[in-house]
Amino acid sequence: MAKKILGIDVGHDTLKLALINGKTVEKVVSAPLPLNLIQNNKVVSEEAMGEFLRDTMKENGIRCSLAAYVFQNENIYARIIKMPKMTADQLRVNLPYEFSDFISDEPQKYVYDYAMLPGEELRSSSPQDPNIPPDLAADTGEEPEEDTDSMSLMAVAVQKEILESVRRFTKKAGLKLVKAAPTMSAFISLIRENGDPDKEYCVLDLGHRAIRMHIFKGERYEVTRTLDVGLSVLDDVIAENLNVDVHLAHTYLLSNYENCQYSEYCRSAYDNITMELVRALNFYRFSNPDSNLEDVYLAGGGMQNDSLREVIRQSLDLNVHHARELLPPSMSREGISSFVQAIGITQGKTESVPKTRGKYPTKQEVNLASVGEVNLDIKTAVVAIILIIVGATIFSIYGVAGRFAKLYAAQSEATRAEQELADAYEILAGYDMTEEEYAHYTFENMTPEELAQVEREEVLRLLDERVMGKCEVEYWSVSENVLSLRIVGLTLEQVNRVLQDINQDELVSYSTVSTAQKEDKTEEGIISTVTADIQVILNGRVVGLAEVAAEPETEAQ
Repeated sequence: MAKKILGIDVGHDTLKLALINGKTVEKVVSAPLPLNLIQNNKVVSEEAMGEFLRDTMKENGIRCSLAAYVFQNENIYARIIKMPKMTADQLRVNLPYEFSDFISDEPQKYVYDYAMLPGEELRSSSPQDPNIPPDLAADTGEEPEEDTDSMSLMAVAVQKEILESVRRFTKKAGLKLVKAAPTMSAFISLIRENGDPDKEYCVLDLGHRAIRMHIFKGERYEVTRTLDVGLSVLDDVIAENLNVDVHLAHTYLLSNYENCQYSEYCRSAYDNITMELVRALNFYRFSNPDSNLEDVYLAGGGMQNDSLREVIRQSLDLNVHHARELLPPSMSREGISSFVQAIGITQGKTESVPKTRGKYPTKQEVNLASVGEVNLDIKTAVVAIILIIVGATIFSIYGVAGRFAKLYAAQSEATRAEQELADAYEILAGYDMTEEEYAHYTFENMTPEELAQVEREEVLRLLDERVMGKCEVEYWSVSENVLSLRIVGLTLEQVNRVLQDINQDELVSYSTVSTAQKEDKTEEGIISTVTADIQVILNGRVVGLAEVAAEPETEAQ
């Protein structure tokens, strides 16, 4: 029976989840990320991210224990390298040196992994027949020699700090990270299982910060070109033309508010985006004159913009497809193209890398989650257990039974103390209910001054119902029974309405206000606003005041 695995794709402002069971997509979910949870392509708070991931799974009925995570290109160094033939152990030692031109930080701060490129025919240093030119040796029909001079592979590197951060927040969400790999690996897994090994693929990841063009020849990764233009330019033009904040503009874009996706200013931005795409494709074709690229597959957040997809389709001289066409038929359905990366990362192998001592590298899957995992050697474990038993026996023979007796007595005392603590917790379990039920009886021991103090929860209720959301509050404070607050940005008439609303609350005795007028220039003209300092005199506890009023009468009797 196939194991369920949850594919996780964390984008600029959206979390995408895909629950996969074998070759079936059980559920896909997208949720907007909390503001500022991702900064500089890193998770700011692992605790908050873990809780958000767990809550999203719970709200959408996702039950799973295994996770596969997509690393975005900003967090990954990836390159195609050709190296002399060496064993897998030697390769892991030498991999860090292949990134010395890219990584300025200390190499030990990164985790490295690789995947051998398929279809690489390695040439022997001594052909069987010296009369056959090396470039024709493969046409003889003979098997290539086992001993070759070089090998080609895709190597990747990621900061240990980032990888461990992903491990921690997935663990907080109740998940075990069994696979972590870059975006390219997600597409490679899909092409390997469902694609044509002789076909050339171009996948356009329409992201918020940038657009990435991934090129594959069959399942063999070739190159990634990152275009500095992303969908954020659409947020900017909408914000400028509709005179709104850029965050609100992003919401307008996603919801196609007032048909803004088809507006002239957005179409102009689409033209700039497609111009960069055409340049990138032309550069690739110029650099690879033998290229037979005919198809491009669109993925990422930009798939939600129908107008952008249509402009791309009209501008490129290629067959434009939805990325869902890379999925097997059992997974492909409408509206799933944005989740292709989350689905693809779950495909392929997720188990740890087997021992490769003295063997040449053969693995074709990048899995950073398995790097650094310690595989248990059964023989070593058995020997270690035997040594522990022998050591314990010798330890007991040499007269330490008394110490064990003391330890046993201490454990018994600790058990007794734990039982007493459990009994105390059981007694206190109903305290909250008791305190709420009998709270009104506590007023009899209060002084008149204490009885006159207003409940702070009532003050918060007053602010929430009468003030918050209706105006901008610069500050507020409570001293004894006086609530002081300052509101800004309203006209005098609006301030009066807020004040009348406050005075209608049963908690309020009366209120005073002082204002200072201010003029703001806007596109509509000059608007007069005021800064209002309001003091609200609050009533005390109703029960308490009744008791205070009744107290002198009792003394007179």
